[in-house]
Amino acid sequence: MDQSGLQSLQTENMAMDRKALIEKVKELGPWFHSVDLGANVRTREIAPLPGPQPVDHPRKRWVDLVDAIPSDLSGQRVLDIGCADGFYSIEFAKRNALEVVAVDPWRKHIDRIEWLREHLDLPNITPVVGSLEQIRVDDIGEFDVVFMLGLLYHLKDPLTGLEAVSKLSNVLWLESITVFDEENPYLYLKPPAKGVHHVSKWIPTTRCVRDMLQMVGFASVEEITQPYHSRPEGPYKNRPIFVARKWLQCPQLEFDGPDRPCGENP
Repeated sequence: MDQSGLQSLQTENMAMDRKALIEKVKELGPWFHSVDLGANVRTREIAPLPGPQPVDHPRKRWVDLVDAIPSDLSGQRVLDIGCADGFYSIEFAKRNALEVVAVDPWRKHIDRIEWLREHLDLPNITPVVGSLEQIRVDDIGEFDVVFMLGLLYHLKDPLTGLEAVSKLSNVLWLESITVFDEENPYLYLKPPAKGVHHVSKWIPTTRCVRDMLQMVGFASVEEITQPYHSRPEGPYKNRPIFVARKWLQCPQLEFDGPDRPCGENP
């Protein structure tokens, strides 16, 4: 076979592989997270879960996190609680984490992650069906760091949820919608938006997040500040990221971004 014939065969095989990949995405969908599978295939472009999220969700949120999260997680055991389709778990695994335990109560989410682990060759991801309320340290072990991204406001009891997390790790990265209020610690109950959401949300003030984290044992709470903005529902802070630690002095763990003492707020 000449060179042009070989290239034609390779192109045909790639087209067949891409077609099979698209069919698999449809079979496993609809998808909440947009995951790049290679071959110019991204899950939410093929089979998106209906909702207000953009087609590349959660790519825009990842842009806010990517430069703050340690670029190398080698040797660390990581928990991604409320992992959904596993976008963040995949990124943590790519940063050489020893193990990323991806936990979600929805079996279909875990089915997708199990397939993604094989397709992307990321054996350091361990998918687990379960909720935050069900997790016990005796069953799942302790972690070097827990990531709780976009979950707090979905919990029926946010304080109890944070207390459960505090038993699993000394370090928590928490991202949440918040009401901008540094003086008053309270939770704002946001009813479901008609035709968009089907569950209510407990949205805390920024002060409430700090106080709850300290109540459950995190001595140091550092906020990675993001811009303020307003929405029709009220004043929100645009999904700030909190890094909570149980110690006041930083251990030997390097974080990207500005150097700052652990107990000092930005």
